[in-house]
Amino acid sequence: MTGLLTRMEAGERIDATDTKTKNDIEDAFAFLTREVEPGSDEYMAIAAEMTRKTGGVPRQMFNYMRSVLNSGEPEQVAEILEYANALKGVGQSNLIPWEMYQGDKALNDALADYEFLSAFRGSVGAAEYLTDLAANPPSDAVTDTLKQHVKNLDVADVVSFFDEKGLDVDLGTGDQEAVIAGDYERLFESAYRQTGDLALSKNRALTELATIYGPNTVTGSSRLMRYPPQNFYPSSVTNPDWMSQQISDAVTEYVYGEIPEMSRSQEIARIVSWTSGEGRISRIGSACSPTARPPPKSIPGSRRRIRSGTWTTKG
Repeated sequence: MTGLLTRMEAGERIDATDTKTKNDIEDAFAFLTREVEPGSDEYMAIAAEMTRKTGGVPRQMFNYMRSVLNSGEPEQVAEILEYANALKGVGQSNLIPWEMYQGDKALNDALADYEFLSAFRGSVGAAEYLTDLAANPPSDAVTDTLKQHVKNLDVADVVSFFDEKGLDVDLGTGDQEAVIAGDYERLFESAYRQTGDLALSKNRALTELATIYGPNTVTGSSRLMRYPPQNFYPSSVTNPDWMSQQISDAVTEYVYGEIPEMSRSQEIARIVSWTSGEGRISRIGSACSPTARPPPKSIPGSRRRIRSGTWTTKG
């Protein structure tokens, strides 16, 4: 626990999904709140600060948020969902700060519904709608309208949803688009069976889809991919480009047997592409110094291109 507190103060990148780290976060929070009333302003402030420094909300805070969601009290539900929404923006990680806990989907769904509804009904009005929906779930009659709603879904909704978030995305090939459309339909069907609300179900499905798909910000590609790395690996305030850095180092070491000294700007500027003997080009990542030696002969018929320089090896 003391080690975690030291790392927090140092601003180190912390993987909150690691089992030991989760336990350390729980222990540290228990220690810091040993004389604090659960749900008090101080309690929630300590949880927010730990989330900011570790990327993961303490388990106790997650359980408290879930208990409030089930309280049936609209004003309290609105307050805790506003708090949960704020927590998503304070962590040093791209991960949703409670996704390592069982029951995270219920909180994610409630938050997506609340964000959508509050734009039309206000915060308490949205919470009232959700608490009423929880107390009076839709009947089996929703099955009668579900099939037609699924038939009317448009995969263009996915592009529009990302566009509203400021992301210009590409659905890819016809086959790739069909897979995305299938996932959208399945997520919508699940949401509609729970809510019986067309608009709410579409938004919930698209919100969940956006946690599975996204453009690859590490490589800069706008094409939607399943499990984009920035959505599933911790980020770092002190080293935001750590994934690109690791790719760069791994490729450079593979090609040249070492990682040459260079400035960060030099490293970012260099893209290594490998053309196989069959003429297929595969973009691997950024790497290597312009003065580095040609690649080893262990890759027969390969060609490495670094900026304007091209080296060819013969096996």
